[in-house]
Amino acid sequence: MQLYMAAGCVCMREGCNNKLVAPITPGKQLIIGEGAHIVSGATNGPRHRVLAAYDTFENGIALCANCHREVDNRQLAGTYTENVLRAWKAQAVVAASQGIGKPVITGGFNRRDEWAIVDSFREKLGTLLAELWPFTDGWEISDEGLNQISTGSRGFDPFSRWGQRHPLRSVDPGYAPRQDAIIECLETLQAIVRRKKWDYSRTNTPRIKRFLPELTIRSNEDREYAAEIANGIAVFKRLAQEFINGH
Repeated sequence: MQLYMAAGCVCMREGCNNKLVAPITPGKQLIIGEGAHIVSGATNGPRHRVLAAYDTFENGIALCANCHREVDNRQLAGTYTENVLRAWKAQAVVAASQGIGKPVITGGFNRRDEWAIVDSFREKLGTLLAELWPFTDGWEISDEGLNQISTGSRGFDPFSRWGQRHPLRSVDPGYAPRQDAIIECLETLQAIVRRKKWDYSRTNTPRIKRFLPELTIRSNEDREYAAEIANGIAVFKRLAQEFINGH
């Protein structure tokens, strides 16, 4: 039962969220989920390796029956690896803890619709990630990158603001908190960018802008500012890659 409680009583598989416990009478529940081994104790089982003990919380993951059957399919062993299942579990535990004291989403949601929303968000992230990838020192950013940071800080919609009703925000608790973290990162990066003026005149490369320094030579203040930009971009890259890769 500890596994189910850690998951908020929903399947830990990313994007599933099927309920694992159903009420049958007042004060009584029916457990309809299944506890699966992340690492199998059987030598011919899925994801087998030698552990000191197999029936532990650390080696368990709470899944619905359909997902349990799929992840233990030996023909899919290359897809549902130990690392994948551990990432699902960690994500589910965080999502469940972040939902404590918050309203429960009622009425359910259409998983396919949510996947479409998440795929669209991933596509936007991928475009910005590709645009910012070459820029690591904080001194220069492409003009398009600056524009996309600004748009991204609003949820990739220049006429909207990020929030629970944003069209690109999933209602799936497995995705929404991570989306919020990415947009918050972009909001912070946009606030840093806006503290300086950026211009083409400081670089010989078309489409690339450099912020205007306080002096004609690089000062400590300029270096600190560039470091802030570089750190903000690095944090965004990490969060975006994790979201795109499904970790």
